[in-house]
Amino acid sequence: MVFLSTLLTSTMVTIALVPLFSALAVKFNALDMPDERKVHQIPIPRCGGIAMAFGAAFPTLLWNNNTPFVQAWLSAAGVLTIFGILDDFRGLGHKTKLVGQVIASLMVIVYGGVKLHSLGKLLPDGYLLPDHFAIPLTLLTMVGVTNAVNLTDGLDGLAGGISLMIFSTLGFLAYQNGETVNGLVAVAIVGVIFGFLRYNTFPASVFMGDTGSQLLGFSAAVLSIGLTQSGNALSPLLPLLLLGFPVLDTLAVICRRLHQGRSPFLADKSHFHHHLLKLGLYHPQSVMVIYLLQITLILTAFMLRYHSEWLLLSVYFLFSAGTLTALALATGRNSPIIRSGSRIDLIVAKLQKIREQGTLIRVTFRIVETGIAALLLIVCLIPRNLPGYFPWVSLTCAALLGGAWLFKRESLPCVLRTVVYLTVPFMVYLGKDAPAPWLEGIPGRLNNVLFGIFAGSILITSKFSRRSQGFKSTTMDLLIMLLVMTLIKIPGDQLWDEHIGNLTAKIIIFYFSYEVIIAEERSLLGRITAYTFAIFVIFSCKNFIY
Repeated sequence: MVFLSTLLTSTMVTIALVPLFSALAVKFNALDMPDERKVHQIPIPRCGGIAMAFGAAFPTLLWNNNTPFVQAWLSAAGVLTIFGILDDFRGLGHKTKLVGQVIASLMVIVYGGVKLHSLGKLLPDGYLLPDHFAIPLTLLTMVGVTNAVNLTDGLDGLAGGISLMIFSTLGFLAYQNGETVNGLVAVAIVGVIFGFLRYNTFPASVFMGDTGSQLLGFSAAVLSIGLTQSGNALSPLLPLLLLGFPVLDTLAVICRRLHQGRSPFLADKSHFHHHLLKLGLYHPQSVMVIYLLQITLILTAFMLRYHSEWLLLSVYFLFSAGTLTALALATGRNSPIIRSGSRIDLIVAKLQKIREQGTLIRVTFRIVETGIAALLLIVCLIPRNLPGYFPWVSLTCAALLGGAWLFKRESLPCVLRTVVYLTVPFMVYLGKDAPAPWLEGIPGRLNNVLFGIFAGSILITSKFSRRSQGFKSTTMDLLIMLLVMTLIKIPGDQLWDEHIGNLTAKIIIFYFSYEVIIAEERSLLGRITAYTFAIFVIFSCKNFIY
């Protein structure tokens, strides 16, 4: 339960703080201005990283601050955050930023005990590197990965999406191998990325800035080294696959700049995502291509997590060679891959026609609108027993909804989101923890099927909505759904409850459904408010029913 609490707390804190720091960024002119090297056309606040830092630190301080590792990571993250804020608001040179990265890395190495002592079977007879080799190697790795993730932050949602996959995998592997401390920090960072990406997915309204990208890169390096060097069965070379794409992109750019006789620190448009845009891919398409490459590495890392280091190294070299070769062949073409009249353009035109007709969305939206009430009622009836405090929580939520409806209807979207985001995860969890007997067998399987139909209707509704404003499905939503489906398919063992995937999927489905309904109905929220109000009243009476 502490993992779920950490995830929700970090997400909600980040969501709440991003608008606040955005206003401050505008006031102090901490804006990312468009130029010939950047792809955005208007000034964007670069303050999301500050909200991310607070979002990650808050639950960690609450539940997980009594170990040298966590204390060292929090202190080092604080140093990076200070340097990042100075860079985002005032601008720092690369040498000054490098000083901050070295200080933060040394704090974790010296006080947190995070060192690259073992390289597995790359060294004979399990030889462990002495400190005078291990410390410089660890320092170089941490600083290198910090800058690699920082340099990938060139498209909306790109660095955040890549990091989301990395930290989700780190959190699961830590959980699976009994590394609770490492896992809770990873889950806290997953939560802040969830919260931030809602503002950063194309078209972004906020950038994470150096504060956020350095924090993500540094934390990924620290957690991956700490996890694989703690004496468990995981391969010490696993971080190479988990962090492989940002590292490959950065090394390729540096080598290209040196080959051209330019400084490796001189910014240009030679990153992987720049080449994809030159090939004719749209912004979201370019992001999705890189997501797929990162997902390939993540799945490979998971499958080979206990295998030989030589095998992992060979696989990474093959991936790198294949990726760079494919990019070279594609950029060597005389015309863009995506051009007017191409098959992809025709598909896009057909989808646009379906959207304009509106027949499909009218059907799927009715499924969402009526299905949310039915599924929420089922979730309400599933738990056999409830904690003594939960009926009072349910009544409080019902009172908030009733008060907003009677006295301040313009606040209904905010109140609906608040009560749903805070309570639905626990309602779903309680149903998984102590389900009623009637759910066994066919009713339980039918319930899962209905959730699947409901999820498909949500995606179609959000994708084909004709509204110019409101909830739209994005590359982040597709990425989240892919992560959820991966969770569902992971086989159970003594450390992984096979129901956790379904639990996570149902929570996310409820979140998406309310976002879609609020976006589509806006001021006409009477029915969904009444449904939700009735569900909370019924939930408050559950202890008298069973």
